[in-house]
Amino acid sequence: MSAEIFNVELIREKIDSYWSQGNRLVITLRDSHLRKIDIFFPNSRELQFSGLLDLSDFPEIWTQILMQSLTANVFNMSQTFLELLGLVSTLKWIGFLFKKPVFISNPALDNIRKHFPSLKIKNDLAVALLHNSLLIEKLQSVKPETLDVRLAFIPRVLKSETDLRRARFEYMKDPNEILWKINVGFQLNEHFKKDFDRSIASDLIDVMNLIAEDVITVSKQLVMTLI
Repeated sequence: MSAEIFNVELIREKIDSYWSQGNRLVITLRDSHLRKIDIFFPNSRELQFSGLLDLSDFPEIWTQILMQSLTANVFNMSQTFLELLGLVSTLKWIGFLFKKPVFISNPALDNIRKHFPSLKIKNDLAVALLHNSLLIEKLQSVKPETLDVRLAFIPRVLKSETDLRRARFEYMKDPNEILWKINVGFQLNEHFKKDFDRSIASDLIDVMNLIAEDVITVSKQLVMTLI
């Protein structure tokens, strides 16, 4: 099953372990901030790599979040979650003949702010990623179709897209985890099948690790400055 999803031999030197989980391939990396990377087909035309970064894995950051979340013996980390949510970013390719990668705040934040007026959209993470010259160089090699850096939540059983939106908003009011996800997507066309070799696969893992490092740095800077 795993070979049908992704050939792990392309990145053998970068991984500790891998296993199949339903219709996903899960890998753990060596020397990485990412807990794991899920590799799966969200649809018949796309392959996605989704890296999980859990802030509870970083004691200095997590201790500060817990302290900020306890007020008058009531625990709620919604304020910190919303502050970090304002950082979420997405990749955009600009140019005509020679496209280059840039990072912008995720446009979905504008809609979320309608429901959470206190949400402040900040470009700190997008700027950090844009100024990471090694990351930009690797992206020019990998050329993903999509790349999003976002906060995640653990959904319950959902029946509809409306139900999903409601669950997401309810979670933002009282989150119990702060998980970053780095989602990188590729179109499954002939160009991808022909060019996605060992070098590009290695650069892809480097891209996810470099983004994870910037996410940790920017998250720490934000959390440490919150009152």
